[in-house]
Order: sequence, then C-alpha cells, then structure tokens
Amino acid sequence: EDTIQRIAGPQKTSNTSASEGDPSNPLLILIDGNNIRNSWGYQSLSASDLTSKCSDWSSSLDSVMVFWDGGSGPSSVFVSDEDDDDDKRSMISTLALFSGQDVNADDGMAQTCAFLSKYAHESFEVVVFTSDANLANRCKEMHVKSSHIFHSIYLCLLLGATDADLQERIFSEEWERTERRSSVKDLQIQLGRSNECHDVETREIMPITRDLHEWMNNGQPKLEIGRVTKGGSILYQIGD
Repeated sequence: EDTIQRIAGPQKTSNTSASEGDPSNPLLILIDGNNIRNSWGYQSLSASDLTSKCSDWSSSLDSVMVFWDGGSGPSSVFVSDEDDDDDKRSMISTLALFSGQDVNADDGMAQTCAFLSKYAHESFEVVVFTSDANLANRCKEMHVKSSHIFHSIYLCLLLGATDADLQERIFSEEWERTERRSSVKDLQIQLGRSNECHDVETREIMPITRDLHEWMNNGQPKLEIGRVTKGGSILYQIGD
C-alpha cells in the first residue's frame, strides 16, 4: 500500500505545491487513541505515552491528530516535546483532541471529518487509524477528499510495538472506563503545563491543522447533525 509506505518513510510536503492525486499531497492522520492503546496493550501504554510516541513519530509528517475520550472539551491542545526547540524542530505536527464528557472520541473524529470536508478546494489526504469498523465507515461517508482507513495494528507497528506488546493485549483484563478517563485527564494536565513553558502558539503548523485547533476551542461553530445512518450512527455537517 503506497499510503502506508509514505507514512512509514515520508518527507514533509509543501502545502502550496501539492496537487490532487499527487503523492506529495499532505497527509492528515487521525488516530483513535484508546483504540490504539487497547491494540498495543493498555496496561503498558498510557495516554501520555501514546501521545508522546505520536509526537516523536510525526516530526517527519504533515499533521497527526490523536483523539481521546473525556477530558475538558471539546478542545484541542498542541503537543510539543519537552526538549523541542526552534533549531531542532520549528514545526508542530501533532494535536491532542479531547471529546469532553458529553460525547466520545468517535464523535470527535467524525466531527473533524465533517470540518475537513469544507476544504474541498485544497489538496490533502486523510488517513484514519482504528479497528472500529463503524467509526471507519462514518469517517469515509463524511469526507469527500481521498481517505484511507487502516487497522490500529498498523500504527502500533509503525510506532515500534513488538510481538510481545501485541501478545499482551490478548491476555489483558477487561479495560475499565475509569482508567481510560483518568489517563486522558493526566495527559491533558501534562500538555497544559508543557504549553505554558513553550511558546507553541507562535510555532509553524499546517494551516488546516491550526484552523481545526481554533474551531475546536471556539465551540465548534456551525457543527450540525447531518443525518443518522440505518445503523443509528450520527453523521455531521458544517452549516453555511
């Protein structure tokens, strides 16, 4: 799969020179955070651990968005490593997005796909990592641009999971909701403190990613329910 090869060994692209169908089109990568944790073995990978791995990995990518259930939200936070500096890495490629208490990360990813569909005039591709077939279908139905869906195991391997990591998940106990929410809360607190120490708002970021960040933190203006599928899943749209 050409897209996986691009993700595994990409080069940053120019947002102004990419054209439709060109392999240099920017990639916007959407990650179902808890789904990846569960595939990896959640007991050995906290929300903070996974977000840090994604941030390290995204240094050669255009935009990586990690979605989490819970936290204070809906909201978006830039992810900047503790040892980042402008000489080493001027561009921030990773966002952590929190659903808040009223919806879940699946809804957040679906809402983001609706937001991205408003950028039909721009050239980019959307990549979704999840093993949730229902979520995958929601993302595909709402996004008019080129989109690719990959099972969460692919991302685990790209991030360095070993056979032992992936075997562990088979024997893990049932995952309690309280642990998921607690781990996400810890992540949001950690990122808040990190952003206070780094002037992340002035760093370079892909324009579409910055627009999404602002839209999330401004209350998702004009977000509407588009329709409900036969299976009961909500599809969203952005009103005029």
